Amino acid sequence: MAYDCDSAKVDLLTNYGQAYDGAWSAYLELLDGYNDWNYGTDHDAIGHILDACTLFFGCIWKLCGKDTNYDPPYISCYLWENCAGAVTAKAICEAWAKDDFEYRAMTIAFIDRQRQLIWDEPFFVAWAARPESEGG
Repeated sequence: MAYDCDSAKVDLLTNYGQAYDGAWSAYLELLDGYNDWNYGTDHDAIGHILDACTLFFGCIWKLCGKDTNYDPPYISCYLWENCAGAVTAKAICEAWAKDDFEYRAMTIAFIDRQRQLIWDEPFFVAWAARPESEGG
């Protein structure tokens, strides 16, 4: 199997689904253990608690276990390092246009706040400088 971004995403979603199902199973085992404890069947209660712990640790393994097929060997880290894509000005502008500028007010608020933060700082950017006249 080729390990690429698409297969890593499928693996991660599969692991999350299995962890979710396992968490519910662990919860149900704990409820059974609670009922057994209240009925005075202590050994059965302990058995359910041990089963719940086993299921719970299986969930943890699904969420953060090592998979040596990826580099780095954790699926979420692999996705972050290899599949997240770069945040560029072009990507930001395309996202604005795609959503018909839905978050324009928030964007302007952020830009205005940045403007406030640099208001008293010196400004040395060559492309923003006044053009020099040719005649001197």
